[in-house]
Amino acid sequence: MIWLKIWAYVKKYWQLCTVIVGAVIGLLLMRRQDSSFNDQLKVIQDAHSEEIKNIQNARVEEQRQSAENEKKLKSTLAEIQTQYDAAEKTLDNDKKKEIEQIVKQCSDNPDELAKRLSASTGFVIIPPNN
Repeated sequence: MIWLKIWAYVKKYWQLCTVIVGAVIGLLLMRRQDSSFNDQLKVIQDAHSEEIKNIQNARVEEQRQSAENEKKLKSTLAEIQTQYDAAEKTLDNDKKKEIEQIVKQCSDNPDELAKRLSASTGFVIIPPNN
């Protein structure tokens, strides 16, 4: 008989019974969670902070590497310039010696002197008219 009264009550107030059953199930499910929303939010914020820190460290490393590469470039350019200047002086000295040799060898023949100097220096030399 009591079961019939309970059944009649449940049929009449079924919405209330559904809410109560839902609340009990919700409490059971929420109670089984090991971490709360705040804990999850803290974990996400910590991960984000770590990513920001890694990005900043990478940027600092990139700037350091860029400065180091620029310093190497300037050093290499300076070294190449000094080598170029030395090679240019050597070339000028060699050219002077070659011209002196040509002048000594052909000092008595102006036409031959003009031809050889023109070939050696690349200048157009017009021999004198007699």
